[in-house]
Amino acid sequence: MVIIILIILSVGIIAYILLTSIYRNSIAYKNANVAILKYQGDIPDNLQLANFGSTYSMYAFNSYNELRINAFNFSIDAQSLEIDERLLSKYASHIAPGATVIFGLAACVTYYRYSMVSNKTRYYEFLNKKDIPNYSLSCAVRHYFPLSLGRLKAMAGAIVRHHEEKDIYAGYPSSLSREAMELNMQGMANGWIKMFHLADLKQRDSNVDNEHNKDFNTTLLRSMFEFCLSKGWKPVVVITPFSDILNKYFGDEFIATSLGDMISKATDGLNVDVLDYRLHPAFQQDYSSYLDGGFRLNKKGSIKFVKQVLNDLNIKGYSLTNSTIGC
Repeated sequence: MVIIILIILSVGIIAYILLTSIYRNSIAYKNANVAILKYQGDIPDNLQLANFGSTYSMYAFNSYNELRINAFNFSIDAQSLEIDERLLSKYASHIAPGATVIFGLAACVTYYRYSMVSNKTRYYEFLNKKDIPNYSLSCAVRHYFPLSLGRLKAMAGAIVRHHEEKDIYAGYPSSLSREAMELNMQGMANGWIKMFHLADLKQRDSNVDNEHNKDFNTTLLRSMFEFCLSKGWKPVVVITPFSDILNKYFGDEFIATSLGDMISKATDGLNVDVLDYRLHPAFQQDYSSYLDGGFRLNKKGSIKFVKQVLNDLNIKGYSLTNSTIGC
């Protein structure tokens, strides 16, 4: 009887491992992890331009291929500066001497930490154990074996059903009503207020935990600038644009004492240019450049934005022409 039970368990475990392997190689799995698929391929060498950042940066710089630029967008959604620092270090060998390295920043990233990320298992796909903050064996197990027994039937159905490969724009409508835009941006603002325990996004925040996180991120950001400069790269801060629908929730005092203060201290005495597009007139009411009304740029908006950034850097003497960045 014991032998039969052991045989049944062994067969079950083998079947689970096989099914997991099939699922991890399926389009369904890829679609569930579409933001990190770029790390599963070969990262180009001799990059003349690279950018890091969170959700806003992932969408804002998602047009390098269309513009035929020798660059790589290291940003993924809900990415903390701690992960930016790990990625910068890990992939430094892919960045060419003299390259321009952009750090995409936006309001509220000042207070954001890796501990706040809801889905940490995705980092186990492309970072080594030593590169992951507070490495967790349980997260590693969930990553390598994503098929929980309770969801096995549903996941098996996802494997056998036909799926088309998605991109980061999947799920967003081609157009939005003004009412939908307003609701989306209200949701974004309320989400930040709740996450960081803020009264609003207008006034200076005095939350002790937020101040601690700001100090931590300021030190981390400065260390990344210093690392870039030691490599002979040109670090640049780029604050991505929001539409006026989202900007109305932010006050000058809040921006100045959070994001502004962090950037000011991190760049103090260092040769780091700062380009601020949050209130740029070209993006305030160009709602057709956004997927959601004012936070995530669509492909059209990204092309427009990247061209604007490159043009402004060239004016500053960066000479990021088609020939120098390998178009």
